[in-house]
Amino acid sequence: MTIGLFSCGESGKTIDKPTGGNAPKDIKLIPGQGTDLQFSHLTMEFKPVISGDTIKAVYPFKNTTQTSQVIKEVVVSCPCMHTDYPKGNIQPGQIGEITVKFATAGQSGRHEKIIAVVLEGNQDPISLRLNGQINLDPNAAPPAVQH
Repeated sequence: MTIGLFSCGESGKTIDKPTGGNAPKDIKLIPGQGTDLQFSHLTMEFKPVISGDTIKAVYPFKNTTQTSQVIKEVVVSCPCMHTDYPKGNIQPGQIGEITVKFATAGQSGRHEKIIAVVLEGNQDPISLRLNGQINLDPNAAPPAVQH
């Protein structure tokens, strides 16, 4: 998996994407994922934002296996992203969510960020994507020219 790294900071406003807070009681799953945790979506597209905004994206999932699962780690493609996910055993049939906050400061243009969910005992991570357009703030001062 190729992962691009960008220099990022956090400022501006937070833009919430679908549901935050507690995991939903039931979710609609994408069929045929072939993974132990089934997600309601693997890719999220955010509306155009201004550089400096923080995007919050939520990826609901369900353990569709007959055994408990553990998320070993969630690896992001940029240090400007922070995640929150269930720690410990996820029981069969249990619903949870992975929350990602993406600080867009210092970035512009079209972006695709990758979130790799690594389960204990599995070699292949589950890839989630966060895509969208980041526009420069039209009211921001132009960058200083270095000589």
